[in-house]
Amino acid sequence: MDKGTLAGLAKYQEANGIVHQLYKEGLLTGQKTNRPAPPAPEKEGYAYFAQLFWSKGNSPAAIELKVLEMHENDLAKMHVGLAHVNPGGWTYTEGWGPINRAYVEIQDENTRIREMVALQERVKNLESKKTSLLDLDGTAEKISLGGLGGGMLLAGTLALAGWRKRKQSEA
Repeated sequence: MDKGTLAGLAKYQEANGIVHQLYKEGLLTGQKTNRPAPPAPEKEGYAYFAQLFWSKGNSPAAIELKVLEMHENDLAKMHVGLAHVNPGGWTYTEGWGPINRAYVEIQDENTRIREMVALQERVKNLESKKTSLLDLDGTAEKISLGGLGGGMLLAGTLALAGWRKRKQSEA
């Protein structure tokens, strides 16, 4: 029982650490755009108790609420379930199951958020790159354009010479 309780507590602590880090980085859903201040006397913060019964906009974020529920409800149910194992499986359906499900959902959301941040950074980098043929930053671009220009000049000269030769042979 003690090892099971400690294992559940470790799952909660890891999940809480992940969500708290997302909060500190300002990455929770709507945190920068749709997170109204809580009613007085509460102050904006991470996973405060009032979020269990008050919500507005994205306060709390879905995974923030999951962590609160893990802490306030699921850990106690898991401990009681381990202490009073019954043949109906209550230990897993009302104990370990919700802890594990919340943990998995938090891990999934963390992965989605981190992948989206990486994608946004890549898009930002691509958008900041110059795309005009006339934006020549490095030697390679200048050489490429010079080679292209030289090739076009050569092709034009050959075409003009061919045209003149044909005109002279017709006359």
